[in-house]
Amino acid sequence: MSFSVESIVNLLEAHPHLLLFPLVLVEGPISTIAAGLLAAAGVMVLPIAYAVAVTADLTGNTFYYLLGRSARYPKTGKLLVRLGLSQEKLTKMEVSFGRNYGKALVGAKIADFTTIPVFLAAGLSKVGYGRFLAWTGAATVLKSGSPEAPQRRPVCSAAAAHTAQTVLGTTLRSEESVGVRR
Repeated sequence: MSFSVESIVNLLEAHPHLLLFPLVLVEGPISTIAAGLLAAAGVMVLPIAYAVAVTADLTGNTFYYLLGRSARYPKTGKLLVRLGLSQEKLTKMEVSFGRNYGKALVGAKIADFTTIPVFLAAGLSKVGYGRFLAWTGAATVLKSGSPEAPQRRPVCSAAAAHTAQTVLGTTLRSEESVGVRR
């Protein structure tokens, strides 16, 4: 069965939420913003787009968590040792992560660049899936629905601007524009 471009466009016009799940799964923040814009334009229904975005984001989180859990099997254990994660280092990580997993999981959702290593560590550290889902779910619901999510990252923006300035030797933005408080 072959699909023409016209039939795919007609399908997406009739069901605009159909493509949202895989897009959010691959690139969550940008796709969520695009879905919000389409909902504001009346193309998508906001509650459905929101539910699809949250579900897709939690599916991606679960994938990395399960990847970390599966790394405990003997075949993948050899790979962990090659990567420098010995059994005693793994035990130390479990103890440390066990005390701070809530902070780590919510922090990973706020600072997007840390999600993969933290979710892998959660799986490796044997954090219960219910606890993992509760913490990441709460952070995802707030993050996906917050219209001010990009503005709540002034420290990350300031750090990124400072790093770029150091590397490039130029000033990209003033400190006031990235929200640095003194």
